[in-house]
Amino acid sequence: MEIINGAEMSAKILAQIKDKLASSADKPKLEIVFIGNNSASQVYVAKKKEAGEACGIEVNVTHRLEATTQEVKDIILKAAQDDSVNGIILQLPAPNIDLEQVLPLIPLHKDVDGLNPLTLGRLWHNNIELIPATVKAIIKVMEYIATKQGLELQPFLSGKRVLIINRSLIIGKPLAALLINYDATVSIAHSKSGNLNEMVRISDIVISGTGQQGIFDIRECKKDTILIDAGFSRQGDKVYGDIDLDADLNVSYLSPVPNGIGPIGVACLLENTLQTFLDQSKL
Repeated sequence: MEIINGAEMSAKILAQIKDKLASSADKPKLEIVFIGNNSASQVYVAKKKEAGEACGIEVNVTHRLEATTQEVKDIILKAAQDDSVNGIILQLPAPNIDLEQVLPLIPLHKDVDGLNPLTLGRLWHNNIELIPATVKAIIKVMEYIATKQGLELQPFLSGKRVLIINRSLIIGKPLAALLINYDATVSIAHSKSGNLNEMVRISDIVISGTGQQGIFDIRECKKDTILIDAGFSRQGDKVYGDIDLDADLNVSYLSPVPNGIGPIGVACLLENTLQTFLDQSKL
């Protein structure tokens, strides 16, 4: 079994961003709107700001412990109209905020995490401009494994049975759209799926992002299964994913938590911000 080193992959992406910005007089700017005090969100927002500083991207965090939907709309509209802002994200979950009112206000050319419903719709139509950061991180892991096998991503994924245990707007739905475009056979499951272990048993690739440790029995995985953990939960100072790392894992590749999709996703968010910065600079 090979364990994917997420910190190493992230460092390479951040180094590439830094190199591309070395000769630029201007800095890209990412606006993060963070509502509430979710512990996982606090960790991710801090990591995004730290990584941005390391590679030359300004990350501004507008944090409110409580806010109304109208207040969040006003914050996003202000950032949308600010030419110095190249990317906008609303850190989810955003308690008591009507997302149906808020997310469509993020302009497509600044939608670096794929939160505007139109971005998701475009993915389903194979009109790909920006891939949501966490999904992009998962794709990068698959590209790495494909390259190890001497393949491009398309032939690597073609015909493979991929199980996504997540149905969110951030991971499950956009990831399914992309993988179908690569000719994978995709199933989406979630915490209410009654036959989860049966689905795991027949899958070539399992991507789990529920935040519930042990949501499926990893002993059901085939020997050559690729496991990608995109879950996140905290107990005290310890971080957990969906996959029990203390269990006897008999799989071919594992992207674990911690040090897996999380740091790669942060780097991909900044990579998307760099892309929007370069695109907007050409206008």
